[in-house]
Amino acid sequence: MSTLKSNALRLGLIFNSSGPEIKRPTLLFFAADHGFVNDFDDEKDTSRVDTATTADKVYEVLNKTALSSTFTKTHRIHVKVADLGVNHSFEGSLDYWLNHGSRFIPNKIAFGTRDFEFFPAMTTKQCHQAIEYGTQLVHQEKRRECNTIGFTSLSRGGEVSAKLLVYALLKFTYEEIRIQESQVMADWIDKMLKKHPKTHNSLTLLTLYGGFELAAMVGAYLQAASLKMAILVDDFSSCIALWIASIQKPKVLDYCFFSTSAQEGTTHEAVLQELKAEPLLLNEKNAPEGLGFSLAYPMLKNAVILLRNPN
Repeated sequence: MSTLKSNALRLGLIFNSSGPEIKRPTLLFFAADHGFVNDFDDEKDTSRVDTATTADKVYEVLNKTALSSTFTKTHRIHVKVADLGVNHSFEGSLDYWLNHGSRFIPNKIAFGTRDFEFFPAMTTKQCHQAIEYGTQLVHQEKRRECNTIGFTSLSRGGEVSAKLLVYALLKFTYEEIRIQESQVMADWIDKMLKKHPKTHNSLTLLTLYGGFELAAMVGAYLQAASLKMAILVDDFSSCIALWIASIQKPKVLDYCFFSTSAQEGTTHEAVLQELKAEPLLLNEKNAPEGLGFSLAYPMLKNAVILLRNPN
């Protein structure tokens, strides 16, 4: 785990100041659905797919009933939700109009990705479009004087998609996948990985198995690092997006702080090891989206206090 002193020094370097100040901390939720979920039959390990719809999760964040909302409100963290591809029309709801343009940002590319059992999840154009949306949203927050930011996803099926990306990027064998998954799930994952030509290109893999929310986070990470913002990494899916972003530009990791550790032997832990992460907090098992950011944010505030008052 990272130390308070090391975090303070890193923040000083990121903000180029011996007395830095965290300004307008912001947590961006990227929301989208995955096409394979509708064909995910009962024989699969359905516990891997959240039963709550992505739209339900979006409404929870907008209505401030999500678990993370208590902490984001207490710490005055600005929260926004960007719809990249939720399989739902929000325009007919009061929540949409109350939050449109402020806490809810409509950037829908499609009503979910395609089913990667039959097609690449995204076209190359859609993938780059999502990356560009992520870039634009961070640029807008920087213009509002935000200098500390985090990203997470709201996505039914997003964890399964992220796992496939890990297995593809690390080139797991069937036997290695079987250690992580049930027999039925391992067979299905192995089948999915063989559906498309093997490639070493991370962005190509993102189009094959990823989602709009993951692609948007890739762009968001790259933009935040280029603008010299402090980045607090939230959960498993956000780690996968960061990993892909770091493959494009390794220096993005210089601006990142990891909120929580992962359970031993999981794909999340494997990604944290690839990123050489030193998390701020111990693992919060089954933590909902945004909670890691919300719990770890005070650690960055304390680091700033230490740097400003070393004695």
